[in-house]
Amino acid sequence: MHTNGGECESCKRGRLQRKALAIGRTDDPLEAEADRIAAAVTNDNPVPAAFSRAPWRFSHATPSPGDGSAPASVHAVLRAPGQPLDGSTRACFEARFGHDFSQVRVHTDARAARSAQALQARAYTLGQDIVFADGRFDPGSGEGRHLLAHELVHTLQQGAHGTSVQRQVVPPGQDTARDTILAAAGRQTTPLEHRAWEVVWRMLTRYFPEYAGHVSGVRYDEKEPAARASIEQKTSGGKTVQYATVIVGRNFVEHATDAELRARITELGASLAGLRPDPDPQASPGSAALWKLIHQVVPAKAGRISGSSYDANLPDPPGLLTEFGSGSVTVGKVTTSWSGPKLYFGKAFLALPDAEKQSRISAEFEKIDGWSVANAHLTAADLADPDIELRIRGLSTAALTRLRDDAKDPAVKTYADSLIGTSTPLEGGLARQPDGTATMKVGNVTVIVKPDIRGATDIKGKSAAETKPTSSDEGVAFGGFSYSGPKRGTKHVTTFDPPPTTITITIQTRYRQGAAPGDISGYGRGTTSSDLAKGGGTLRVHEGSHGLDFIRFIQAHPFPKFAGHAGMTVEDFKKARSTYKTERDKWFADMTRASVLSTDCVGVTIEDFYAKQHIPPPVHCH
Repeated sequence: MHTNGGECESCKRGRLQRKALAIGRTDDPLEAEADRIAAAVTNDNPVPAAFSRAPWRFSHATPSPGDGSAPASVHAVLRAPGQPLDGSTRACFEARFGHDFSQVRVHTDARAARSAQALQARAYTLGQDIVFADGRFDPGSGEGRHLLAHELVHTLQQGAHGTSVQRQVVPPGQDTARDTILAAAGRQTTPLEHRAWEVVWRMLTRYFPEYAGHVSGVRYDEKEPAARASIEQKTSGGKTVQYATVIVGRNFVEHATDAELRARITELGASLAGLRPDPDPQASPGSAALWKLIHQVVPAKAGRISGSSYDANLPDPPGLLTEFGSGSVTVGKVTTSWSGPKLYFGKAFLALPDAEKQSRISAEFEKIDGWSVANAHLTAADLADPDIELRIRGLSTAALTRLRDDAKDPAVKTYADSLIGTSTPLEGGLARQPDGTATMKVGNVTVIVKPDIRGATDIKGKSAAETKPTSSDEGVAFGGFSYSGPKRGTKHVTTFDPPPTTITITIQTRYRQGAAPGDISGYGRGTTSSDLAKGGGTLRVHEGSHGLDFIRFIQAHPFPKFAGHAGMTVEDFKKARSTYKTERDKWFADMTRASVLSTDCVGVTIEDFYAKQHIPPPVHCH
């Protein structure tokens, strides 16, 4: 039961039986305000963020003035529950006003018409109840929209008193649903058709939930000026089922603003209004449920598909099917195009348990990821997905070259090109330099990743390659000092040779003569089930993982600071010097050990690899 202002709905209706209700005059300034705002709404002009407030009384639209108390017929109507606004009408006016009208109830039956006639009114409003004269509730016509907008203003004017709607205005930029849609539309790193797909489904699930389940798919049409629904119907087994396809174009996606979005919501609602969903929820379900599942299971991958479509007869297995490539479809006289991947699903998939549906989605997006990498169907945003990064790192040099040449996004080109010569990937903040190195700065540490060396002849043991960090402070003498003080008393340091205040860590991978980045990894990274499933079983993946380990360690563990200073006693200074050396050596040892555990001691461990060859391992995992 809805309550507002401390009074339950049934209590309010009971009180109406006992109270004489005042009727506002038609020359009331509030009526003029309602007319002005209604005109602004219907003409798509800005709507005020605040409204005048009125005592709890009748507001009515009537050709002749009237005042006094409400007749008994009015009380009888207001005791009835009324009906909420239908979804498309409500969404239209909520978008224009910036208010929630979910609690508004309209009365349009014969008894309501008689009460309006008794008041000589086309419509009247009390709190959240709007009552219409015969034939006056017509939101599909211009006059009807103006009248409804007028009465909705009255619900807001009376909102601070009694049981009316009392939701606060949501200023532009603070409506999280609209903000999310606008952010999706403006995400320049995502292809237009992918943005269009996400924008439409967010609009459907937020503003038209009653229709979303009956939309069979979304089509991107370069020339479509707005967002509209094309409604068709199919007859099967003597049963006719309606379904809608939403068509969206470049203009809306590329130029989405708050005002533009409001207009598109209104247009989409108007085109959906002709859809009469079949009462069988499985008859023509849409992609809304699938879209929600995708964002639950693989949210970072949702923009990687161009759309989805419902095929009731798609059997299980597969239940969920991806079509790769591109194509077009003609709806009436309009031809729309799409570019893959595109998901198809049917009744069999929708009937699966949630856990199984999520598992199927994960498996299908594994295929989609593989196709996206193989066909250079990638954007900079995709590089934030560890799965995509791993798939790229696992490519052969020839495949990396093709990806670099075929990719359209400069960030993808740069990422692929860097891996051709450097096993450590451009991740974690590394920036590529003109000389082929990659650099970053973390506190007082500068990191330089150099291109790989091929054909090294001094690599020890059975390893085909090695990746090591070196430091610019290695071998640098420090800690010498001068002091002063009495011959037999406490002496204090006056000057000293400090350690470097900044250091440079250089990371480089070296491949043994005869070994190559595309060779199969024998142990550790490159042998895990996840690596192998994503094509990441190469030496490049293994050695590059060492490089990333070092970078992550540097980011997480500040380099030790020397605590010695002039004025310390000689004894304390020596302790500070010794502590710094110990901490510095431990920092490097910990960095190396962390990488051993993370990269050498997973999958087939380095111990297992060497044990099979009856050779003691160079490091241990425990």
